[in-house]
Amino acid sequence: MSQHATRIAGDLSLDVARHGALLGTALQYGLHQRRRHIEAHRRAGVDAVTDLAARLQEARASEDEAWAAASSLSNENARLRETLSVHQAALAEAQDRIARLEQAVLTAAAHLAR
Repeated sequence: MSQHATRIAGDLSLDVARHGALLGTALQYGLHQRRRHIEAHRRAGVDAVTDLAARLQEARASEDEAWAAASSLSNENARLRETLSVHQAALAEAQDRIARLEQAVLTAAAHLAR
C-alpha cells in the first residue's frame, strides 16, 4: 500500500504541478491579453485626441475665414453707407435747387401776369 500511496501521491503531485503550470500559463496569457487591450485602448485614445486636435485646427481656420469675411462685409457695408449718404446729400441739394427754381418760375409767372 505504501508504494501505491506513493504512486498516487506522485500522480497527484504531477497533476497539481500540471494544473499549476496550466494556471500559470493561463494567468500569463490573461495578463498579456490585458496589456494588449490596455495598449490598444491607449493608442485609440491617442488617435482620438489627434483627430480632435486636427478638427479643432480646421475649426479655428474656418473661424478665421468667417471673421475675415465678416470684416470684409462690414467694410463693404460702411462704404455703401458712405455712398448712400453722399447720394442722399446730392438728392437733398437737387430737391432744394428744384424748389428754388419752382419758386423762381412762379415769381416770374406772377410778374408776367401783371
